[in-house]
Amino acid sequence: MPMPKIEISHKDLCRLAGKSIPIKALQENDIFYAKGEVDSVDGDTLKIDIKDTNRPDLWSTEGIARELRAKYSTAGLRKYSAGKPGMAVAVDTKSRVQPVVSCAIARGLKMDDHFLSQVIQLQEKIATAFGRSRRELSLGIYDLDKITLPVRYTSRKPQDIRFTPLGFESEMTAQEILSRHPKGREFGHLLLNEKEYPVWVDAKGSIMSMPPIINSRHCGNISRDTKAAFIECTGYDDKFLLTAINILAMQMIDRGASVEAVENIYGGRKTITPDFSTGKIMLDAGLFGRVSGMDMPPDKIALLLKKCGFNAAEKGGLLEVEYPSYRQDIMHQVDIIEDALIAYGYNRIEPRYPRLAAQGSVLGIEKFCAAAAEPMMGMGFQEIMNYTLTNSDELYGRMNIKAQASVEIENYVSANWSVFRTWLLPGLLSFLSVNQHVEFPQKIFEIGDAIIPDGKAETGAQDVRKLACAITDNPATYEHISSALDAFMRSLGLRYRLAGTSHGSFIEGRTASVVFNNRSIGFIGEMNPQVLNNFGIERPAASFEIDLTQLYSARPAKQPAKPLQ
Repeated sequence: MPMPKIEISHKDLCRLAGKSIPIKALQENDIFYAKGEVDSVDGDTLKIDIKDTNRPDLWSTEGIARELRAKYSTAGLRKYSAGKPGMAVAVDTKSRVQPVVSCAIARGLKMDDHFLSQVIQLQEKIATAFGRSRRELSLGIYDLDKITLPVRYTSRKPQDIRFTPLGFESEMTAQEILSRHPKGREFGHLLLNEKEYPVWVDAKGSIMSMPPIINSRHCGNISRDTKAAFIECTGYDDKFLLTAINILAMQMIDRGASVEAVENIYGGRKTITPDFSTGKIMLDAGLFGRVSGMDMPPDKIALLLKKCGFNAAEKGGLLEVEYPSYRQDIMHQVDIIEDALIAYGYNRIEPRYPRLAAQGSVLGIEKFCAAAAEPMMGMGFQEIMNYTLTNSDELYGRMNIKAQASVEIENYVSANWSVFRTWLLPGLLSFLSVNQHVEFPQKIFEIGDAIIPDGKAETGAQDVRKLACAITDNPATYEHISSALDAFMRSLGLRYRLAGTSHGSFIEGRTASVVFNNRSIGFIGEMNPQVLNNFGIERPAASFEIDLTQLYSARPAKQPAKPLQ
């Protein structure tokens, strides 16, 4: 995920922060409190590079000002509140795309150019960076006075969808939007293979938007004349969406507007958003000392935390820290300690040379993996790097196999990032699914760690280095991928053989187990059409995945180049 870059007005920032901040002071010190860096100054316009992809609350003038206000005072946690729900949203979408919603209503908006630009910028940054290019989350802001309440989140068949999208003058069908509209061409793959598309409609049945593609021109275009707004986020996980809707609602409140909560009703289940309930975590002052290298009493740590916008009070020998609702990134005491050290100032920490004399060197497995990447690139494969965190459905459900033991996150932020991967191939297929607009054939590979549960290990799991590669084209057959495996093993001077096997992710009779040193180290084959359909991949694909850790640990000192067949 790239680091977010935003543009803000210096005068607007000072007004919201309640303090005149010289640009030089902002560049050399103050912006660091908001984990940012001033890239350039053009008159009143500052280009800021935010150095934290887990802090979407900082991606606007309002967010930076909120952080700076806390640093300039010891007021502690600022609490936000929303009015009682005045509207209920019925959610009855049949589409698998972003079936979960979070909503809010803002009234008393006083839009000027600064406010308007920040609303648009924050909306786009959250959808792009936090929502992974609208894949996990998309959002819309509508002029409330142009909507007939109540609104409903539902779905319709593509042929039944007609409205005038933003940027166009006339009505278009869903298919016309996906083929002709710039946003349709950019994000249309997110609706691939869906029988019904999600839509927001008002009480008159007028289509407000087609998430995650585009809003309607009629009500989805806010301006300086907008006095009230309906705000919605759509995605897959309530906690993930709540962070986004809270940040957008707080932006409105910071600009003087009032916010009303909305009931989101899913048959027998409902949620109320936004929800500004604060979180609490206990902090051990001793751990602060061990992490920071500074012996600081609890009362001084508490003062630092108040400058972070937290409340902190001693309780039972620990510090009870209360933090704001938008801080979804806080999962451990160390996250609190990091903020306290930022408030203290990293440059004030006295450096100490480590007492342990040690000489670093590259591990043998790292050298082996670097050597393993060279033949793959030589065969025209492009190396990619996926996240280690994923979810059970992508690891097993979409791969057409039974769920296996995995290492799971206990208090995960998003269900989409709740499980450590046990193999790499699902990530490759996910990558291919969003790159079908790129020229074929597509040949990709990844070398990375899979986390395998191991009751004998100290941590209960072990990191296993694996190599996975995939080819997609028309055709992409067993012969294509087996040639790649053969060339790879020959280049490393390793002998192997193939043994027939069955695997739900591959076509029966077109898959095999890769055997090295009389042990199975992986598999190879043509992808099952059901798996391709689950990922929305339109062309055939073939792949293999092997365990590099086993290859490295069991490889002979000398090995003939010719593999066994």
